[in-house]
Amino acid sequence: MLEQIKKQLKADGERIKTIANTAETEKRDFNPEEKKELDTIEQRDRVLEVKLKGIKREQEASEITSKADNRMAALKLLRENARNGKKSEIVFTRDLMTVSDVEGGGVIPVKIQDILDPLTEGFILDKVGLPMPTGLAGDYVWPAYEMVDAQIAGEGVALTDTKISFSKLTARPERIGIAIPVTNQSLNQSDGILDTIVRTIMPKSVQLLLNKILFSTVKVTGATNLVGPFVGKVASAVNLGSTPTFAALNGMKAKVLASGVEGSGLCWVMSK
Repeated sequence: MLEQIKKQLKADGERIKTIANTAETEKRDFNPEEKKELDTIEQRDRVLEVKLKGIKREQEASEITSKADNRMAALKLLRENARNGKKSEIVFTRDLMTVSDVEGGGVIPVKIQDILDPLTEGFILDKVGLPMPTGLAGDYVWPAYEMVDAQIAGEGVALTDTKISFSKLTARPERIGIAIPVTNQSLNQSDGILDTIVRTIMPKSVQLLLNKILFSTVKVTGATNLVGPFVGKVASAVNLGSTPTFAALNGMKAKVLASGVEGSGLCWVMSK
């Protein structure tokens, strides 16, 4: 029925185009016969379009009912297996989860949400607004300059020239990388979802390693230049009570400011 309606609508469209091209070529208006035929086609197409909408709605309703039935059947199977002490197996794919009775051999497809990602700590460099560039090669140098002080002088008094001091930070790079072997067959069989997982977990593994380097009190295995500021430090007990008070936090901040650090961009960075 659906194919017949589509076929008729296509034929009507071609006929309308033919009538219009003929009138345009002959540089005239539609004659009475053409107008009558166009009216007939338009009336028939309106009916066909309504039928087409009805068929599509029936299909959508049927699909929704089917999904609900599949979900209920899967839940029923899981409960029966639990009551009978049978083992159940859940297999995840992109848009499909199959719940199978391993002993009975039954397989029931059911829609489910996305795959659950592993829980990981936040990347501290993101928290303080620093980028994590990847794919770097060669030597890197970051130009740096010092802040200058403004002067107070009377009207018409010449100001003393102030020079900006430039310096540079030179990197001593070490390579951080990860290799995860994946076969073409596994990528194809997983419909691309394995590729998505690998591409997601690789940068996260690098982030976790950098977090460890930044806050570890011992040098990370394999590192030469990648050493965090806490390596070799011994933590000293600071009694701030069960919860630091506002005055205690401000006291810590005041000690930092008293050391000469410019304080417009201060933030707290804490390890676990």
